[in-house]
Amino acid sequence: MTFDRDASEDFFEFKNPAIINLSDNHQILAYGKGAYGIVADPGDGIQCTVLTDVLFVLDFAKNLLSVRAMTKLGALVNFEGDQCRTIRSSKIVDNGKIQ
Repeated sequence: MTFDRDASEDFFEFKNPAIINLSDNHQILAYGKGAYGIVADPGDGIQCTVLTDVLFVLDFAKNLLSVRAMTKLGALVNFEGDQCRTIRSSKIVDNGKIQ
C-alpha cells in the first residue's frame, strides 16, 4: 500500500473506495491501485522491481510492503530476530531491519 498516488506508473482510480481490513481490526479505504517501482540496495548493487496492484490509501505516512505481494512475485521473505531478508531467484533482493 502506498500514500503516493503520483509514483504509480499506471494509476487506476476506483469508482468507489475499497475497504481494507488491517490486522489490528481497523479499516481504511483504498482509492485506487497501480504499479509502483521499488529500488533496493542489498549490498551488491541496486535492484529494481515493479509491484503491481499496489493499493493507494490516504491514511499512511509511509508505504507498506506486503509480504504476500513479495511471495506472489516468487520471493522468499525470511524474518530472523530484528532482520528481514528478501530473496528472489536465489539472490538477495533486500535486507531490512524491523523497527
